[in-house]
Amino acid sequence: MLSFDTLYPHPGDNDRWRDLTYKIMHGSFEGLTPELLDGGVDVVVSCEVVEHLDPAPLKAFPEVVLGELRPRAWIVTTPNREFNALYDLPLPDNLGQLDAENVAACETIGGEGGRHYKEGVAYGMRHHDHKFEWTRAEFKAWADLQADSYGYAVKVVEIG
Repeated sequence: MLSFDTLYPHPGDNDRWRDLTYKIMHGSFEGLTPELLDGGVDVVVSCEVVEHLDPAPLKAFPEVVLGELRPRAWIVTTPNREFNALYDLPLPDNLGQLDAENVAACETIGGEGGRHYKEGVAYGMRHHDHKFEWTRAEFKAWADLQADSYGYAVKVVEIG
């Protein structure tokens, strides 16, 4: 199910050099086509999305955005796993040995807002629904692969 909200410039805003209209999509990206977006988009912003995707949707996501929608720009934000060390959160002694038995015991280390652990993932994550959290190099490698596959260039800018 997709729904859209459209935001228009304030009627008294004469300082803009051109009209600007936002369409905000709520729902799954799967099945999204340029026709549903009135023929296309200039920019797609995926703010804190990719880390919540399982492998199959993660593979399909760039196919839809870059292959089908073909925006002029795609802005992607995702947590930087290297930044997690700056949080004052305790780590389990057996970080490299997480398995089904002890994942439940350290599901949320540090209480509310603590790190979350999953079987098969050797590091803690910021949110219980994250499937992964990339390092800067991992994100850059993923972004470069998508750009090369669809004829785009990548510019990585660190924020936060």
